[in-house]
Amino acid sequence: MLNNLLKKIIILSVFFFTIPLSGYASDFEIAGSRGAIKATLTPHKDKISRDASVNLKLNASGSSKGLRNLIQGKADLAVLSASVDSVIPKVNKKYNLNAKLSDFEQITISEQTLGIIVNKNNKVDTLTRTQLHDIFVGKIKNWSEVGGDDREIILLPGRDGSGVRSLMEKTLLKKGEKFAKGRSAPSNVSLKFVADNVGGITAGSLSYVSDSLKVVKITEGGEISQRYYLISKGNFAGKKAEVRDIIIELNK
Repeated sequence: MLNNLLKKIIILSVFFFTIPLSGYASDFEIAGSRGAIKATLTPHKDKISRDASVNLKLNASGSSKGLRNLIQGKADLAVLSASVDSVIPKVNKKYNLNAKLSDFEQITISEQTLGIIVNKNNKVDTLTRTQLHDIFVGKIKNWSEVGGDDREIILLPGRDGSGVRSLMEKTLLKKGEKFAKGRSAPSNVSLKFVADNVGGITAGSLSYVSDSLKVVKITEGGEISQRYYLISKGNFAGKKAEVRDIIIELNK
């Protein structure tokens, strides 16, 4: 009888210690920019989960909502497509918050070219930085003014408060300027609209460019460089620091 009891104990012990640890990993959420998540996190999701012993959840809700979720404790980290200082004022205003720059620690995890994206059937292949500025502020209203067909330009500058829009505003606009009135929509909706409408133009991650779209080359003034940022509320420490280091290594 004693031998049978010992056998049962041994069997139960073996069963317990051979259960995959991933089944007991705690949830770890990173929320934020759709483009940033797709470019820097989605390809490595399983490896990050495994190496950090977490159940990684990616919430591609946009930079503003990602930062809001971080502030409200709904996410462990946020990933933005614009620096946190440019997103904070819009998040505070939109969600009635009072976040300060000193509340966060920020690191750059990747730097890529921001795509100026049009329909694949648009005849315009290049723009100067000045032409791009004039399109987005409404001085140029027709594609024929930049070498294209006689067609109205439909501007999709991104949803107010998004990382891409904040970056475009910071890069293109002069003091006191605003973007011309356009269609305000999340990046995925904007890209679908441009794919279906030859007159559309938007900006976004190169990872989103499909066969129905193309990227316009900026010939003078240089391409727009887009950095992706990982944000912690307070300092990176503990599991947050561990996840940060893994993400940096995977995006070298």
